[in-house]
Amino acid sequence: MQNAETVLDTRTVAPAERFDYWQEVVNRSIVPLEVHSDHRADFDAAFRTVDLGSARVVRFWYPTSGARRTTRLIRQSDPGLYQLALVLRGQASVAQGRRDTVVRADEFSFHDLSRPSRMFHAVGRPCRDQPAAITLTIPGALLPVTASKLPRHAFAMSGQQGVGGLLARHLDQLTGHCEQYRPGDLARLGTVTLDLLGALLAHHLDTTSTLPAESRDRVLLARVHAHIERHLGDPVLSPRSVAAAHHISVRTLHRLFAAERTTVAAWIRDRRLEHCRRDLVSAWAATRPINVIAARWGFTSAAHFSRSFRGAYGRSPHEYRRHHESAPPVSWHGSSTSWHLTASHPSLRRTS
Repeated sequence: MQNAETVLDTRTVAPAERFDYWQEVVNRSIVPLEVHSDHRADFDAAFRTVDLGSARVVRFWYPTSGARRTTRLIRQSDPGLYQLALVLRGQASVAQGRRDTVVRADEFSFHDLSRPSRMFHAVGRPCRDQPAAITLTIPGALLPVTASKLPRHAFAMSGQQGVGGLLARHLDQLTGHCEQYRPGDLARLGTVTLDLLGALLAHHLDTTSTLPAESRDRVLLARVHAHIERHLGDPVLSPRSVAAAHHISVRTLHRLFAAERTTVAAWIRDRRLEHCRRDLVSAWAATRPINVIAARWGFTSAAHFSRSFRGAYGRSPHEYRRHHESAPPVSWHGSSTSWHLTASHPSLRRTS
């Protein structure tokens, strides 16, 4: 079962290593950025991440610093993300599309991470506190408004009044009291968070238009897929539990999957089998018993797992593992990297 939060503090490494450590971890956790700061010699920074499955919320503390999302970095890794950022302390700026947007404390910025941008965040000299912010990063496929209605540049929105105030308090509570949430709460919180974001964007853009029914179904299905992926190891995962987590009927859930020409139960089974297949041929799981691998992904019956696996891949789990142990190694030429919203980094799972 995944932890509700990931905590990182650069003070766990030597001062001379902190800036490089910070840049590496931030790049892996969100998107690749070129970070710069006058505090490289002793970069005292920390963040707390809450992974909602459909979105990722991060609370940052760091010295005055800036970052660039360049065309080169976008070509290397473009997971199609948008980012909402709430400035808690200091003043930030986001330059994008020939426009420089100033974002003050208790204001949001919103911009497309698939477009080049420059960001800077500082506090005034009389203030000894570090800049601080909360970011919400979501895939464009889950954006609760049509992307064509969004400006091609970054823009600011109030985080004090109306829907903006509600969302700001929600994000503050979410990242400030992670210990109050269990992993099972996260999908529901993700739905609430995206609904509030949609309401804020609709208010700011002065539009009451909503996504077409087909697009709403696509967004909902993407959220359901993310929820299922997060909970594959839970043996009680079922159409009923998935529907309840998204506040829809089981009938509506089945209708969503009918468009995919599959059933909810078949999707869950196939995703579990695919994860088991990967584990059977991975180096880190080479010595793990097959029944342990099966249980890790939600199979409670070894016999049922074996039958299902043979039906999907033409070999029993034992035969599949032996076949790949004896197969010659594959030579890879080149590599690529991508960021996935549900990815976890065990090395970052530290507590305060």
